[in-house]
Amino acid sequence: MEVTYRQQGNLDHYTEDNLAKRVSLQQDSHMIALTQRLWNCALRNGERKLKFSDYETYMLCLHRLILPEFDIAASKELILDDWKRDSGDQDYLDYAFFHLSMFELVGA
Repeated sequence: MEVTYRQQGNLDHYTEDNLAKRVSLQQDSHMIALTQRLWNCALRNGERKLKFSDYETYMLCLHRLILPEFDIAASKELILDDWKRDSGDQDYLDYAFFHLSMFELVGA
């Protein structure tokens, strides 16, 4: 039986030690370089902040790649929820919050 990406995970891996390792990886130079490349793909014409419409377009592409059960309506709902959580009161996402968002997505 195939388990979808969103249903995978093992709570036994969420020990204090593993969580501390995960937090330290957020500032790893290789991770930062990778999320900067993703950031550059998501932005339009050298802009420095990501607007929701561009974020949604970018995330829909990622969802198509990683979710075998891809459903555009469900993905748009998830993306909007993530946007609200990640952008807070802003109408844009800056690199720092994008980095954290991508880090969460890959589940490092």
